[in-house]
Amino acid sequence: MAGNAFAEDFNDIDAPFHFWDLEQRVPDFTFVGEPSVKYGGDSVRVDEPVEITAAIINNGNADGNVQIVLELVESNGARTRVDARQLEVAPGTTTVYEGAWVPSRTGTMWLEVQILGSETLQTPTLRVKEAESEGFMGTVSEVNPVVLGVLVVLS
Repeated sequence: MAGNAFAEDFNDIDAPFHFWDLEQRVPDFTFVGEPSVKYGGDSVRVDEPVEITAAIINNGNADGNVQIVLELVESNGARTRVDARQLEVAPGTTTVYEGAWVPSRTGTMWLEVQILGSETLQTPTLRVKEAESEGFMGTVSEVNPVVLGVLVVLS
């Protein structure tokens, strides 16, 4: 083979003299555990950032770049890509994907983190609420000072 002489005695396709297991040196990416979701306060609010983290391990025997996609899935099935990036992972090591999403409206939705061509993990369902107001003084401070002055004088 490959220009080298070899003996054909005791060597047949059905009964080879010897064989070698070939090892393919490729990366093999999988998630470790479930994705983590962090947000301020007791609930998710409009215009407040939500942080998503997911750990990825390379179980293969070669360096490689893993492509991660973060998608928002709404209760009606609509999907929106929030983030996509490539991370380098050495064999036998773990790296952490860190993404962020800022909700722009209320509703029921969840996030999915995907290794392209492989696994997908889903966060728990998130119920996005309206942004909290700053209370009475917050609303008063947003009023035009001239209009506020006229109202005080007239009353």
